[in-house]
Amino acid sequence: MSVHAATRSIAIIACLSSGSARFWRSPKKEEAYRHAYETVAEAKKGIATYVCYFNEERPHQGLDNLTLDDVYYRRKPLAKAA
Repeated sequence: MSVHAATRSIAIIACLSSGSARFWRSPKKEEAYRHAYETVAEAKKGIATYVCYFNEERPHQGLDNLTLDDVYYRRKPLAKAA
């Protein structure tokens, strides 16, 4: 990757850093930092795809390895705390 492309990627990732740090931790770590986006449009598409994965397919340890959609739509019950 060229220095110019790396600089652009870092600038795009920096834009994603604003807002809720906790919310953006996983998308930045699992998506943005692994790709060298060439354009903002490319970054938006990649992040949008990741957010769908994050909500619909990715298990969350704090939710007994259920997906966010499972919990939101109550498809599977959460285990009761002991």
